[in-house]
Amino acid sequence: MRVPKVDRARPGSWTLVVTGVLALWGMSALCAWWAPDHNWFFSGYYAKGFQDLLTRYRDVWRAPRGLLYGADHNQYFTYPPAALFLFAPLRWTSFALTRWWWSVVSLASLSYVLATALARSVQLGAKRAWGWGVWLAVASVVVFPAISILLSLGQVGSILMALVAVDYLGRYRYGRGVATGIAAAIKIYPALFVLVMLWRREWRAAGTAISTWMVVTALAWWAWPSYSRTFFFHKLLNGQEVTRFFHRNHWRSNSSSLYSFFYRPPFSGHLALVGSVACVAAVLLSAWSAHRLWRARREVASFVVLCMGAVFGVPVVWDHYFVWAPLLLVVLYELWDLVALRWATILALGCLVIPWDKMRDGNFTAHGLTATSLAVFVARNALLGSSLLVMALGCRATVQTLEESVPPLS
Repeated sequence: MRVPKVDRARPGSWTLVVTGVLALWGMSALCAWWAPDHNWFFSGYYAKGFQDLLTRYRDVWRAPRGLLYGADHNQYFTYPPAALFLFAPLRWTSFALTRWWWSVVSLASLSYVLATALARSVQLGAKRAWGWGVWLAVASVVVFPAISILLSLGQVGSILMALVAVDYLGRYRYGRGVATGIAAAIKIYPALFVLVMLWRREWRAAGTAISTWMVVTALAWWAWPSYSRTFFFHKLLNGQEVTRFFHRNHWRSNSSSLYSFFYRPPFSGHLALVGSVACVAAVLLSAWSAHRLWRARREVASFVVLCMGAVFGVPVVWDHYFVWAPLLLVVLYELWDLVALRWATILALGCLVIPWDKMRDGNFTAHGLTATSLAVFVARNALLGSSLLVMALGCRATVQTLEESVPPLS
């Protein structure tokens, strides 16, 4: 493992941190109180800003009345009951104030991941890593549509990514696995990180993660037994979380999952088995690629590839799921000496700064092999294809550079 440089507290370090924090607060205020009513941050696509957060805000008030998993609204609660622990603080303030502090938490979570990645890969000291991490998080709101949409909807992606990053990229001796277990209890996707721990035979960390998941889930079951039974014995088993999207043009045109790929041209749809196999293959590919990158001491790239696999293993992938977008800047630094991966990362970065959402033709009016239909095909699959390319080349490149990554014996 690389040893991080000691932070010598350069004179500009504190300035970088303080100004970054002020910029984060200001950007959060801009997102909360100005952007929802203006055509900025690509939020003009949505009828109402912070729609997902507003739904969760209402859900925490619905929960005591037994209406949490009712299908009486389009964005009904799709989380395990343990997620109520995360959303419970939404009741503490008015929704106008909630929009601001939730944006602060989301950007702070992204800042933590970027700071940890910079400290691990670029080997910056703690203060400078945090300073640059906060500024990169703030800038990413303007540069990457995935981050702007994440904030304009009030989603949880950056919070979950921060939790798994604590165990994957952090340098903590004790408690490793706790944060990943909490993330897996809130949303199922982070469970892939637990499986990778088992694959690497990191028994203590994996055991801690599984135990934490069981404790958090058990507490949620004790607090909300009927909701727990509904989620685990009905929502997960009846398949409605997937089938409810089949006839929605928005899912068919805008989802970047491998599953939805087979439900739009040039395919005719109804290829559920093929889509399921493709999702499982993507998870396995990401796990193997991440393993090879980790052994080659490309830790941040390994983390990003696992985030990709956790997302592409499910049938619904919206643009705000690509919350790792700004991390690709650190990955590019880390993989600069690997030519194929360098260009694949540049391609992925280029795709992630384009607002494809405006070009996907949700009404499916483009037919046949024309310039328009080809452009729509690219717009619908650019994020998926560029990410899969990074994952695939990660396997190939690390095999060639594995011995070079091991420092010679003195």
